[in-house]
Order: sequence, then C-alpha cells, then structure tokens
Amino acid sequence: MPSFAHDYIREADMWGITPFDHALCRVQYRNLRYEGPLTPPSTGGSLVYPGVAGGVNWGSVAVDEVNMLMFVNSMHNPSAVRLFPRDTLTGNEQLGIGGAQSGTPYAAFSFFFLSPIFTPCLRPPYEETAVVDLASQEVIWRRGLGTGKDQGPLGIPSRLPLPMGMFYNAGSIVTGGGLIFIGGVVDGTMRAINVYNGKEVWTDALPGSSTATPMTYVSPDSCKQYVLVTVPGGGGVFN
Repeated sequence: MPSFAHDYIREADMWGITPFDHALCRVQYRNLRYEGPLTPPSTGGSLVYPGVAGGVNWGSVAVDEVNMLMFVNSMHNPSAVRLFPRDTLTGNEQLGIGGAQSGTPYAAFSFFFLSPIFTPCLRPPYEETAVVDLASQEVIWRRGLGTGKDQGPLGIPSRLPLPMGMFYNAGSIVTGGGLIFIGGVVDGTMRAINVYNGKEVWTDALPGSSTATPMTYVSPDSCKQYVLVTVPGGGGVFN
C-alpha cells in the first residue's frame, strides 16, 4: 500500500511566514535529535514524525466497498518531545500535550513542532486526503484539505482562505452516491468531496472543528438521507 508520510524531514523542509521564524525553525531543527522514523525521545529534545496526533489519526479510513476505494486522511504534523528527570520537577510544570508519566524516571514534554510565533515549522500541506484503489493499490488522487482562515501567527486567525491543507482531528464517511463527508478540519467547514476526483462539491460553515466522524441515515418518514456531525461546545479543540 502507498505511504503518505515524508520519507525523511530535512532542514530544507522548514518553513515560515517571515524570514525570521523560518530561520528560527531551522535552528530548532538542528538542535533536535532526529534520525528519521521512530526517533526516540531524549533529554535534549527529539523531533518525532509522525507526531503524537498521527499520521493517520484515530478517525482512520473510509472504504467504498462496492468500488474498492479507500479514502485516507494523513497528517504532517511533527512533535517536539523532551524528557525531564522526575526528581527535577516540582509538579507545577506545563508539559504541553505530554504528561508526568508517573512511575517512570522521566516526565515528557510534548508539543507540536512550531515556531516562536506558533506557526508550523514544517512546510505545508499539513494534512492530505487521498483515494487509493484497493485492487491496484494505486493512488487515484491526492491533495491537501482545508484552509488557513482560522489559524495564524500567535493564534490570531488570518481570515485568509489559503489552501494549506490544515490539520484534522476526526474521520470521514463515504456514501453509496460517491460522496465523502468530513467535518474534522480546523477551518470549521463541513465538506462533501467527490470520491472519484477529489473535487469539493459542497461546503458549509460549522461553529468549529468537529472532533468526531460523521454518520448518515435515511429517515423512515421522509425517505431522505441525512448526514449528521457533532461539534463540541466551544467549537472544538482548535477554536
């Protein structure tokens, strides 16, 4: 089966919205331990890719069993991970999305690989969607999904619909009519995508990013098909 990950992240893959944060991302890259896939965490700091959120996240894939097509969401979001001896901590430290790891010699700080102005250090796209023919194991189409309108430096939304392929945090479904539905992209948009060519055929704004896979059902009363998606109170983890 095809892989959608970078084979190896290089310093040339660093990115920034200004020359300054671009340069600082290169410095961070040089200072982190990185040996490719399965680089272990370290006390000096390691670059881990795929990051703690994936790769292919818990939302997994969606499969059109009739046409033998598989829809894949893949994230390009490295993590910076650093281990701290537990006897050096007071218990009040902020460990990002890491943790104290009780019962082990180390606590782990883990966070996304970002510049000092909280923009990604890796070049876009940060999320890709693709359809794979399960019979031939060939990629039919592949592209980034999502825009940067709700993200920006220092956490300030850019309001610019730049097609950067933004992070997602949920799964998708594919219907018998050849449509893929997904709402778990951080630009807070629900999308219907043509499974055969990857074109967006419908979009609608959500209150925030969904953190769950959509579902679909046919109403026994109206005989119409509906698609349902949940959005957490507050608009999702990225809003």
